[in-house]
Amino acid sequence: MFNSLRQTFDEHGLTLLAPVLLLGWAGAVVATLILSRRDLQSMIVIGLVTAFIWAVPFMRPFRRAFALVAMFLLGGIGALEIGLRLSHFGADGIAHFSHYGPFDDLKELGIVRLLPNPTLGYGMTPNQRVRYMGQQLDTNSQGYRDHEFRAERTLSVPRIVAVGSSITLGGGVDLADSYPKVLERLLTKKRGAPVEVMNCGVLAYPTAMRFGLAAELGRSYHPDIQIIELASFEIDTADPQALVAAIGIDQPSLPTSLVHRFSFAITALYPPADARQRIASLLPARFFPAKRPSQPVPPAPTDFLQQQLTSLGAAARQEGYRVVLLFNRPMRNFSDVHLEEAGRAKIRSAAEKAGITVVDTFPLFLPREFSDDFIVFPGDLHPNARAHARYADALARAIKLP
Repeated sequence: MFNSLRQTFDEHGLTLLAPVLLLGWAGAVVATLILSRRDLQSMIVIGLVTAFIWAVPFMRPFRRAFALVAMFLLGGIGALEIGLRLSHFGADGIAHFSHYGPFDDLKELGIVRLLPNPTLGYGMTPNQRVRYMGQQLDTNSQGYRDHEFRAERTLSVPRIVAVGSSITLGGGVDLADSYPKVLERLLTKKRGAPVEVMNCGVLAYPTAMRFGLAAELGRSYHPDIQIIELASFEIDTADPQALVAAIGIDQPSLPTSLVHRFSFAITALYPPADARQRIASLLPARFFPAKRPSQPVPPAPTDFLQQQLTSLGAAARQEGYRVVLLFNRPMRNFSDVHLEEAGRAKIRSAAEKAGITVVDTFPLFLPREFSDDFIVFPGDLHPNARAHARYADALARAIKLP
């Protein structure tokens, strides 16, 4: 079969041009699936490109080859999808296909809401039962992914409050595998008596808002220790309204195609994030809305984080609890042992001056280790259960219970 195809190419003197067009078609299909967020748009673009290749006169002898390329491309994407789902979620990822996907629109899920307190911006919707990143996500009446919280506490049971983003919440992992719950088990075993660790992570919660939430939770729940997960060491803006607008909590949802919502194969084929942004910037936002239009925002003071740490340290001393700052290591570039080193050193110095303990998870992941072994699924940067276990172990070694 392949010899006859080669003979056809040679007879028409288009041995080079035809394969280039076929590869160009395959690249256009994959690029459209990656960039387009509208199903109809994807079908139109792919249909037009396919029709062009099919209709070009000198390509008529190569329609058989074109059909083979299309078959191998679609078959390859399908096989990759099945393989990724089986390797990450087991047979359930196939049996309950729609329960697992790399993208979930927070507004469409109804899992986030604006809060009356502008300092906090937004929070999770109470008493929700949804699936998020392939896992069941249930919130209590306070809007957190945990059991019901009570302001009153048993003084003989140490209480720890963990504040952070979807990392703390445990996006993509079971609640029991999130680092607050793993830490709860480790400390209970270490102490030989119950320890309470409250998971107060909020999906997509900006670093600048976490300090306000931490202060409020410290007053409301009277913890012995408070953990604040920190992933950013530079803050673009500290304006809560600008942050809400940037995330789009108060705006209509961006369109999302079925491919974006359910295909791990296409997510795995994504180019790096910075390359995606450059590509998207060259395309009309009307047709390829990769992100919301950016609005001018007031810049954060250069020493914003240092100010927040000083303020939080003072509030903790007044309320009678201790603060632990968790440096969350991004699940990428393990070979870069100096990743964000300057920012970490700067924040560590400010934290220690404020009497805050720092747990740095960056050294926990070695250059010889493969970052994809510690993420929920390819193309995503959320830590999986293995990474959460390392976070929890480091915290357990650093925390001294009363």
